[in-house]
Amino acid sequence: MKYKPIVICTIHGFKSHGKWQTKLSDYFSTKSLPVYSFDYGYRFWGALKPGFKKKLIKKFYDDYTSLINCRKYQIDINDPYRRPSIIAHSLGSYILCNAMLKHQDIRFDKIILCGSIVTKSFEWDLLFRRNQIQFVRNEYSKNDKVVDLSWLLSLNNSGSTGKKGFMESGSFFEEKEFEYFDHGSYFEGNHMNEFWLPFLIKEPPRFQLIVGKDVPSITAFTKYFDQTEMIDVDCYGKDPYWEKYHIPDDLAENWADTNPDIYSFLSKDEKSKEIIGYINAMPLKDEIFHQLLEGTVHDNEIKPSDIVPFNGIKKELNLYIMSIALKPSYQKTHLGLRDLGFEKLFSSLIEKLIEYYKRYQVKINCVAAIGWTEKGIQLCEMFGMKYTGKNELVTNKPIYLLELNNPDNIFIHKSVRKLVMIYNGKGSE
Repeated sequence: MKYKPIVICTIHGFKSHGKWQTKLSDYFSTKSLPVYSFDYGYRFWGALKPGFKKKLIKKFYDDYTSLINCRKYQIDINDPYRRPSIIAHSLGSYILCNAMLKHQDIRFDKIILCGSIVTKSFEWDLLFRRNQIQFVRNEYSKNDKVVDLSWLLSLNNSGSTGKKGFMESGSFFEEKEFEYFDHGSYFEGNHMNEFWLPFLIKEPPRFQLIVGKDVPSITAFTKYFDQTEMIDVDCYGKDPYWEKYHIPDDLAENWADTNPDIYSFLSKDEKSKEIIGYINAMPLKDEIFHQLLEGTVHDNEIKPSDIVPFNGIKKELNLYIMSIALKPSYQKTHLGLRDLGFEKLFSSLIEKLIEYYKRYQVKINCVAAIGWTEKGIQLCEMFGMKYTGKNELVTNKPIYLLELNNPDNIFIHKSVRKLVMIYNGKGSE
């Protein structure tokens, strides 16, 4: 194996001693993979008492804290290669997921769920944005009748995702249905070797996000821009208008000097600081924003004075996503945001907007973008943006717009929907 998980955790289901955990431990020991089992005991009547689930979530968090502090495993939750992974069955899925929502310091490399009783609308994208997970796999079966009985435990936010699956998609999330399985079939035969092991030994990315406000100087920005220019050449260089309208370093530096947090950079890993992607999303003054929507202003004509700081002086802003680009060698699919790098960059933008709303009560009213490439058009549509019917006057590139205060926005990206709910006081991090 090129990559080995530092430790594989397990958490069993309701009314069970989790005998499958022993079987799994014995099997993975033949692969030199250590296993750590969370055990909350064989419960039945105790599960019906008030406060049962709170006690289990607290116990899980306490046990998790003990695990990551155990010198035996040398866990480092800030290093993607030294995080634990976990397999959760039935009630164990509920305990795990709700503990992670409550405690942001719980982090895993990979999560496998089977016989899950978690709600189908569970906020996996929130855990992804918080950097609590790398990859998730859910296994389910329409013949699993036990998951329908989760109501007996009086669990809030429970559901039948062990029978029907989640409402989720993305590069970090996968699902597989096993049509003829019952609640315990996942532990039988060769299933662990055939389906769980390949997922667990998949090498995690070492991507590191660098947000603009954390870049120490304009000199450091310049070094990043030298690399993003090469990414631009790879992504846009064949376009006949790119040479005329590309952004010179000195203009980008002046933009960053005005509002450094318009940028986020994605590095290959923490050590090399090789930039493999970036996003430039700038809040603009109303006049220049409307000129962009009319197609009369090009990117390299935006002046630093046109950019609005995120400092709360202006409470309602319009945002222009000028570019989101990923080095082609890191674009593993052609499904827009399902590329992990694009998801990381987009998530960094949502995190910023949530942070600035909480800190300064700054809201974004409208988001605009221009579809320079087919990939860019796909991304606009994935965000939930709509073609305005207007194009740039010279380049003929299509202009897209998303109005966040429009109640008719049904098909917006899940993270954008979460941002809107926070703006409306209906959601929280």
